[in-house]
Amino acid sequence: MKKLVALLCVVGVGYLSALDSGKTASDSGKVSLSASLPFKDIAIVHTSRIKDKYYKVKELNDILGKNIDAVQKELLSMASDFDKTRKEYQELIDRSENPALTEEAKKKVKTEAEDKLIALKQKENAILDFKTNSENRISKLSSEEGAKIVTMIRQKIENIAKTQGILCVLDSDSPGVLYGEDSLDITDNVIGALNADQPKPVTSSSTASAKN
Repeated sequence: MKKLVALLCVVGVGYLSALDSGKTASDSGKVSLSASLPFKDIAIVHTSRIKDKYYKVKELNDILGKNIDAVQKELLSMASDFDKTRKEYQELIDRSENPALTEEAKKKVKTEAEDKLIALKQKENAILDFKTNSENRISKLSSEEGAKIVTMIRQKIENIAKTQGILCVLDSDSPGVLYGEDSLDITDNVIGALNADQPKPVTSSSTASAKN
């Protein structure tokens, strides 16, 4: 399918060029390949390199990383608390089997063990719920913010294409593009446009001057 799209893109550009010059295949019998394919009207981009260089992609990855770290830290804390409760439950079970205890004392310890078991199951469910909810939340964040980034990249590509009179932009990372001249590559233009509003990093000297 991607090869078909690329082929249609090239053929469409050639046909438009022939129309601009007032000639069609019916006028000349056939359209010369070299004359009818104005390659300046076709451009390529490397979307993988754009994503590597676009600062908002890095910002999103940093946010996702911090969220994941926070979840893992909380899960470790919850697991530690669960482990503590499990040990307390086991100690109560062991005490209830102590032959030195009276029946009344054993009954009391067993009641405590039952309460501890309920607490243990509640903690286990809390861990599972927290893990599931956190995964869904982070997945949603990644999906929604990732979609915004893809939209922004597409908009910048479209703006540059329209400004430069480019009729067709192909993804060089796609299997459908087998070859492309470097002169057709507008990847750096797109990266520059995307990073035009990137906030400047705060240096120690600028922070000190701001305080003074």
